[in-house]
Amino acid sequence: MIVEREGELPQACIRCAQPGVERLSRRLSWVSPWFLVFLLFGVVPYAIVASLASKRTHVTIWLCGTHANARRRDARIGWIGLGLFLFSIVALVFGGSIVPRGGLGVLAIVEMLAFVGGIVLGLYGYYRSRMVGAARIDGTHVWVTGVTPALRQSLPQFTR
Repeated sequence: MIVEREGELPQACIRCAQPGVERLSRRLSWVSPWFLVFLLFGVVPYAIVASLASKRTHVTIWLCGTHANARRRDARIGWIGLGLFLFSIVALVFGGSIVPRGGLGVLAIVEMLAFVGGIVLGLYGYYRSRMVGAARIDGTHVWVTGVTPALRQSLPQFTR
């Protein structure tokens, strides 16, 4: 779906095209795929160049009550995952001095489960609570991804 930069999508849920009840402002950024060449020099140079060269904008979207609740649930799952991950790091650093020597095996298992579970839940929550993305940003328009075909088809065709 193509929207003007700093634009607002129609007041319909981007997931099901039902009337929207919750308005969200999303910050989108995009960098040309050509900048992936900088990965040849390493992740850090790519991150620096991509952050400097990326184009950014805000887009306002709408969600129905069902999808707004699902987004909040997924965000909570992501925060729980981050908490488990941080717990595993704290347990790794301080657990050996707190837990008796006989319980270190159990602690190691709990740390590993919290570490893996935290990463999985955190990534799940992050990607599921992300509603839209940018496929491209130019000087005046944003190509927004994540919009249901039903909503796209209900709107007039884009012409320049």
